[in-house]
Amino acid sequence: MLTKKDKAIRYGISNNKIIDRFNSKLINMPDGCILFKSCDWDKDNAYGSFGIQHEGKSLMVKAHRFAYALAYGFDKLPKGYFGGTKDSLTINHICHKHKCVNVEHLEVITMLENSMDGANHAKKG
Repeated sequence: MLTKKDKAIRYGISNNKIIDRFNSKLINMPDGCILFKSCDWDKDNAYGSFGIQHEGKSLMVKAHRFAYALAYGFDKLPKGYFGGTKDSLTINHICHKHKCVNVEHLEVITMLENSMDGANHAKKG
C-alpha cells in the first residue's frame, strides 16, 4: 500500500509542470552536490521539501525522494513507511548533505546501514 506522499511523488514525476518547478529550485555546488532550495522538511532544517498538489491536497514530500524517483523511476523508490525496521530500505545521502538531490550522491540502503553510516560520519566530523 502506498502512502499519500508516495502517490504524490508518482503523480509528480509524470507531470512536466511539477518537474519544471522542481528543477527551478536546484543549486549546483562546486563539490558536485545539487542542493534543493525551498521549504524546510523538519524543525532542524535538515531536508528540503517539495509541495505537490494531488487529489485536492497539498502534500510536502522530501526533495531527495522526488529526485530519486524522477531519475530511476517510481518502482525503484523505497516505499514510504511509518515505523519500519532495521531491514526497511531508505535513501542515504553519500555526501551527508541532506538537502542534496544529486542522484549520484544517493543510494538505497537499509535503515540499519543508514544509522551506521550516520554514526561513522559523526565520529569523523
